[in-house]
Formats: sequence, C-alpha cells, structure tokens
Amino acid sequence: MKNLSFLIIALLFFTSCKKFGTFTIDGSSEFTVPALTPVGVFSVPVQTSSQSSFQAKGTDAKHLKEVHLEKITLTITNPTSRNFDFLDKVHIYISADGVAEQELAYLDPIPQTGLVSIDLTTTGIELVEFIKKETYKLRISTTTNAIINQDVTMRADMTFRIKAKIL
Repeated sequence: MKNLSFLIIALLFFTSCKKFGTFTIDGSSEFTVPALTPVGVFSVPVQTSSQSSFQAKGTDAKHLKEVHLEKITLTITNPTSRNFDFLDKVHIYISADGVAEQELAYLDPIPQTGLVSIDLTTTGIELVEFIKKETYKLRISTTTNAIINQDVTMRADMTFRIKAKIL
C-alpha cells in the first residue's frame, strides 16, 4: 500500500510540474532619422506580432517567464550610398503603457569606418512586461556629427530569447 501511495504522489507531482521551453523570436522595425536634425530623438511604435510566433512554439504571451534582447543590428536601407559615419552615438529605449521606459541597447561611440550595418550592445534588461502588451514603443536617440541633407531610413533587426511555459 505504501508503494501505491508513493506512486500516486510521484505521478501527481511530475504531471503538475510546469514544462518550460526556451526559443528565439526575430523581429524587425524600420525608422527614419529626419534630414537637417543635428540631434534626433523620435519614437517608433511597434506592434507585437509575436503572438503567432508564441503559438508556433506552443505557448502564449500570458505564459512568458523570461524575455531578453539577445541581438540588435541597425542597417541603413535608404539612401544606399549612406553609412553610419554621420552618427556619433545611438541609444534605444523601450516603453509600454504602465511600464516605465528602460534603455534596451546602445552604441557609443559609433566607429567612423564607413559601416552600413552596426551591432548594438544590449543592456540585458528583462522584457516580459513589455512583450506581454499589445504594443510597445522604441525610442531611438541619436547624436549626429554632421547635418544630413536627406532622411536616412534604418532597419532594426532584433532577436529575442524567450523562456515560457509550454502549454
């Protein structure tokens, strides 16, 4: 009888344990540094389209345990002749309704070597509360070292590492 009781307790324990999985989700957002702006500070609203990615991984936003930005790369997409030499630094902040703004990533100083794509340093902050929202905002703060005479469009490619309860 003791063995049967132990077996039932062990079975209940192991079937009630939460199973967590870790996976990555890639995202992308485009924004423009306006012409004739020596210091550009602007906000970019981002729709969280990760719900389908969560479903494909067997979870949803309500069951996120950890979310971190693993990598972020900025690439100039227009004009194609432009490089990052006009920027001294870039800082990216994240905010959402009811969640205080935090710095997400930065590069300061930016190498003046003709690069058209740069990898930023991530701050490692926890992003669960931001990603659970329907939308969040990225605020990109740049400092230029020259007046630019045309808009510069950039794409931010991001990879998020996620730990979530698998349903």
